[in-house]
Amino acid sequence: MLPVYYRWRLQTGTAGDFEELVRRLQPRRLSDTVGKRDLDVSRPGGGLPAAASAPLGVEGALRAPTMTSSEWPSAERDPFVARLGATLNTPADVLEEGGDPVVAPPLYGRWPAKQKRLRVGEPPPWFQGLNSDPRNRVAAGLGTQVVQAQQQQLMAAAWDQAGDIRAINEQLRQAQLGREVTVRLYERTVGTMEAETALQVTAPLHTRMRASPQTDPGDAC
Repeated sequence: MLPVYYRWRLQTGTAGDFEELVRRLQPRRLSDTVGKRDLDVSRPGGGLPAAASAPLGVEGALRAPTMTSSEWPSAERDPFVARLGATLNTPADVLEEGGDPVVAPPLYGRWPAKQKRLRVGEPPPWFQGLNSDPRNRVAAGLGTQVVQAQQQQLMAAAWDQAGDIRAINEQLRQAQLGREVTVRLYERTVGTMEAETALQVTAPLHTRMRASPQTDPGDAC
């Protein structure tokens, strides 16, 4: 009758337990290319020059310990990054000059970084490296496709979280309102009294006030 299993049982085979099976595992040497896939960047398109004459290795999260990253010579990197930056910055430049909006390749992570232009060498460095290196842009583009494919589920989850945030913000606004009302009442009543009168009016509250041992009782009142 239940929609889930409420009883289950697990046992190992006749050959032995988990420890014995793990001990049977034998390590083997991986190739230096495991965890890296060559990326042809000689013809990027979009009016951009070749990023490099030789393929650049796109690295994965899991890789062989002996794998080495591809070298990207500055003689090829700098002209490519300069032209790429000009292309990516075109929408912001056009809007700043009062022109009609234009579409360009995306600046990945622009909203968390609060950036609208690619400026290599300026903070935050992760944003500049993400958008100037074609290998990183490949990974970011794949991540974008995942978000696009799961956008309905992600949006629903975001709204679920936003519902809790709205309730919390409402409580904070009510607390702020209570604080402001209390301050105004104090300024209009106790704040206008002479010291002796205020001391008499607030006498019932004195036993509830806390003061450190170094505080002068007169200052506390």
